[in-house]
Amino acid sequence: MPYYIIEHQKCICLLDLAVKGRLPEHDWHIFIGMGVRTDEQVEALREKCAEIDEAFCRGTKLFEGRPCVAFSEEGIKQLTALLDEWRHKANYQA
Repeated sequence: MPYYIIEHQKCICLLDLAVKGRLPEHDWHIFIGMGVRTDEQVEALREKCAEIDEAFCRGTKLFEGRPCVAFSEEGIKQLTALLDEWRHKANYQA
């Protein structure tokens, strides 16, 4: 089974783009669709994001000619909370 390696800072970037409505659909689906065996925290984040996707994704919208994931207001609220948590973790670990 394929797995994915992603650093914490990349997770922060991904969440930030998702909240802003600028995250390419392809990048989002790669992140939520591939297991992360190398980092339990990132895997927990990926699973939570997959749940948010299932409940609150509203399709895509174009941003600079690329389809980007669009979330409901509640989805953005939950993604923002995750983004704040991960930014705090990054600042604490630095």
